Amino acid sequence: HRKVETSRGTLRGAAVRAAAGKLADKVASCGLYDTLRQLGDIYRFQAKDVNALQVFQEVLGEVRSDNAQESTLQLQAKLAEILHVTGSVYLDQYNNQINSRAKADKGKCSAAKALLEEGLVICREIKSDNGAADSLRLLASAYSHLGMHDKARGTLKEALDLTCSCVGQMTAEVAACHEQMAFICQKQADEIRQQVNIHKEYIVTNLMSCYHSPGRRVRVAGLQNKPEFNGLEGVVVKVGALRIVVRLHNDKELKLKPENVQPLIPTAAKLQELILKIQDIAQERIASSKKAYR
Repeated sequence: HRKVETSRGTLRGAAVRAAAGKLADKVASCGLYDTLRQLGDIYRFQAKDVNALQVFQEVLGEVRSDNAQESTLQLQAKLAEILHVTGSVYLDQYNNQINSRAKADKGKCSAAKALLEEGLVICREIKSDNGAADSLRLLASAYSHLGMHDKARGTLKEALDLTCSCVGQMTAEVAACHEQMAFICQKQADEIRQQVNIHKEYIVTNLMSCYHSPGRRVRVAGLQNKPEFNGLEGVVVKVGALRIVVRLHNDKELKLKPENVQPLIPTAAKLQELILKIQDIAQERIASSKKAYR
């Protein structure tokens, strides 16, 4: 495993598999946690995210069990670490789907969000600023993927402050935070522009179908059997022949008839607010890019 870590880029194929195989003989000497943890790292190195996820989930189960029996500072630190790693694998899988232009599964982002939020709570309890900063940076990515851009930016600002206090301002870690902030700002500004263009299209065509497409924000209305969902807002995930799938803020998905999906049509004042928000986000993106470059 040390050879793999020190020779990244040179070890491939059989050498990596041989290193992974030898780890199986180390269970008795170095413990199940360390062995599986290292095996998961090797699978990630081989870009085998499915295998890595299975291993890390097994490790997570073991650590949860140990922590439930006797919670110590060391076990809590291990639990926070494995929650962070497992969450990052889910995000890797989602990013790989996007890069390969495959159908992206938002459920992976939701799973990553839940794990990272749990790990963040533990890091704060044991006062691990480095661990909290790492979790916050990944959480910002998960929030952004789920369309929660304002929360993503707020989370990343908190991560930036913690990172500065841990490693200093003029560091690669801080530059990476600024670059991530610029990316999130760009993504949010693009989505708001798209919303504004949809509203413009509706004003011209008066067609409600403008809003019945993936990514559009809508409101649930007119449900008779489940009235508790009426008035809730969400995002269109999928449009079928008879049903529209809407994901609510709590990640619950509803299959609704088109008449139960109302568009969020803004007033003129709201449109003006969206345009001003684009300008503010653009300024923030420029400032973050300059800081990263510096």
